[in-house]
Amino acid sequence: MLTTGKNMTTMLCALWLIVGVFIDGYHHQTDVLESFFTPWHAMLYSGFGASAAWMLYLVWRNVRLTRQPILQAIPVGYGGGLLGVAVFLLGGIGDLTWHEIFGIEQDIAALLSPSHLLLLVGILLIVTSPLRQYWTLSPYAKPSFRSFIPVLLSASFAAAMMGFFLMYSWELREMVPAQMWHDRYLSKFIPISSGGEELLLQDLQIRGIMNILVTTGVMLFPIYWLMKRWQLPFGSVAVLCTLPNVFIGMLSAFEGWAILPLVLAVGLIGDLMLLGGKRRRLFAVVLPILLWGFYFIVLALLEGVWWPAETLGGAVVLSAIVSYALYTLSAPSAESGSGSAGISG
Repeated sequence: MLTTGKNMTTMLCALWLIVGVFIDGYHHQTDVLESFFTPWHAMLYSGFGASAAWMLYLVWRNVRLTRQPILQAIPVGYGGGLLGVAVFLLGGIGDLTWHEIFGIEQDIAALLSPSHLLLLVGILLIVTSPLRQYWTLSPYAKPSFRSFIPVLLSASFAAAMMGFFLMYSWELREMVPAQMWHDRYLSKFIPISSGGEELLLQDLQIRGIMNILVTTGVMLFPIYWLMKRWQLPFGSVAVLCTLPNVFIGMLSAFEGWAILPLVLAVGLIGDLMLLGGKRRRLFAVVLPILLWGFYFIVLALLEGVWWPAETLGGAVVLSAIVSYALYTLSAPSAESGSGSAGISG
């Protein structure tokens, strides 16, 4: 049975876990960590413990009430979450062992550590449990915003976790076209060879464009995936655009705070475009154009932009192409048929 209250409890436990991840990530960047046993790890693993205990309680409760075997008593969609608990435990043991053998990772090494990637897989499986349940059991193609909150949180947490492990490619954090970034980077790494500065500037543009395409994919694909199953209630796009960036903003103590009103505004415009369940294809093209167009304008006003006009315009067009391709891959086979069910009360 689909129960919003139980899924909201799952998401509250998941919030504890996700906040622990990002606080731990912040301290990995700012502190010289010499031990596995830190307050930040304690918050992360206690959040995991709360999530695991809650899901095990749901299984135990079903066994007690229905007398079903354990496997049959697992709530719909939560089998993957319980698998995530096992994967996370394996990753946690591996993380402790890894730290004891190789020491505490710093910078990008912490994001590529095999034990940390196991933790990522476990967390993704845990936080998407309500999404899987709603996908299977939801009777509504047009849910109300209130009933849809667990799904929005589930998808947003998953996108935030992907953004965390791809933070080196998250353009809304990296801000490669900013003049300040350009000056700081060049002052350290200008090659001595002839033409080296021009080659470095070209490499920086390539890096920024790749960042934009990666960020576009991670931010927008969850929106398109949910559109495959539901007509999103107003406010959904704003939540899915903004919440992952709130978490990622924690990594820099919200130094780039101006990004948050930007993505909120883009999300609300996207919600307006989707009213009535139509203009989906146009939405998939216009949303990334708005996102990166506004981004470059805000960046130019606050920091200055060093990219030439061709690179700026080309990056926006490429993001629209990638966005439309992702939408096409995730779109329902008969778009006109989606959203035919009743409206949730």
